[in-house]
Amino acid sequence: MKRDESNEAAGFGEAAGPGESIGPGEAAWDESEGRGSCLTSALHQRFETLCGWALNPGISGGEENLPKGSWVPDHVLSCLRELRRSGHDRLVISACLLGIACRYDGKSKPVAGIEALLERLDFEVVPICPEMLAELGVPRPPMSFRKGDGRAMLDGAAALVDRNGRSCTEAMTNGAGRAETMAREVDARWALLKERSPSCGLHQVDVSGSLVEGRGVFAALAMDHGWRCYSEEELERLIRDREVE
Repeated sequence: MKRDESNEAAGFGEAAGPGESIGPGEAAWDESEGRGSCLTSALHQRFETLCGWALNPGISGGEENLPKGSWVPDHVLSCLRELRRSGHDRLVISACLLGIACRYDGKSKPVAGIEALLERLDFEVVPICPEMLAELGVPRPPMSFRKGDGRAMLDGAAALVDRNGRSCTEAMTNGAGRAETMAREVDARWALLKERSPSCGLHQVDVSGSLVEGRGVFAALAMDHGWRCYSEEELERLIRDREVE
């Protein structure tokens, strides 16, 4: 099978790029396309509030003391509750699709015109990155499943490892659980997810170096809840479904 040229999932044949971690107040640039297209400050700040804390383990006195599982900080819960009261349907989106540099290589995978489209569809956008929430850092080694996909991993029948052979199963379980908590807190019913990602892949993921049919860890949880889920390759279906609501 043809490899995913975007190297979204594992891509062990390529080294991670030299991207830098995102810091509070910094602009996220579309490095993957070589353009200086700055993310709108409002959505960038929202992402920083929702996910930026996971890059700073000192928030709870040290990495070894950072609560695990589906826990998220109080300031995140407050932001989510505000979004829930907005009166608009909430849509969870893989932050890299908005141009936020949170991928494994420190870059992004922006979809042209996506912010204007979601505004036209009257969504309150909730940008997340389960891999950042897993405290895996930006950049980070690419990951690949072993013996199954994200659903199988959650069932204890598969594992997730990075290019260096380190197990990421527990970390990704925590990150996906935190993303799930955030989505449930805003009562999200819609999700736009990055295809072929080990966390957000909706139809394909990398298993032992090959693209196969399957789901990422967070995508599996989203489907368990019955949310309306779409990949960035299914925007026409998203538009059609939204317009008949």
